[in-house]
Amino acid sequence: MKTQTIRAKIKKMYSKFIAWFLVSVFVAISGYFGYMVIELKADKRIAEQKVQVDILEGQLEILQATIVRLSLEGSAIQEDKEISFGKKIKEVEGALIARITAYACPTSEDIHTWTEVEIEMNCPSWNGLHGTTATGAIPTPGVTIACDASWSGKTIEIEGLGTRVCQDTGGAIDNEGQIKIDEFVDTKDEANHKGVRYLKVNPI
Repeated sequence: MKTQTIRAKIKKMYSKFIAWFLVSVFVAISGYFGYMVIELKADKRIAEQKVQVDILEGQLEILQATIVRLSLEGSAIQEDKEISFGKKIKEVEGALIARITAYACPTSEDIHTWTEVEIEMNCPSWNGLHGTTATGAIPTPGVTIACDASWSGKTIEIEGLGTRVCQDTGGAIDNEGQIKIDEFVDTKDEANHKGVRYLKVNPI
């Protein structure tokens, strides 16, 4: 009887041990697979992020290439403009091309529109009534121009303007690298309106 009781207890303990062992194995396996699932998800996120990084890097390379292309195109356009301008000058064979600007002196009617700086820059010899050129003449619209000192006193034929006389000079008016002529006109507004022109000239 005692032997049967002992066997029954042993069997019961063995059953409990088997149950505990199986549960432990199940928990361990579940934990391992859970860990693997987490690892797989993490790997997937890393792979997705890497794909996004690769896409961004590709877009950046495209952007950089576009910037370089636009820069080269801009340089080419500028170069074409310079070549075109140079060709236009070379086409005028046997003629001189001058950069023509315009200036004026104050009058009693518009003196209130002039600043001291404008007077000093355009007509430093102004005496309250009129200015005086470097040659001592009173500047006259349609006659007077400022030019390089080497041309002082010469008559110049200017395309579209007719003949003018170099009666004046100026610190910025010289023929170094480019012929420069400043045409005397009636008013400051007219001078501003004329702007810069490139015309054929011929010293007589």
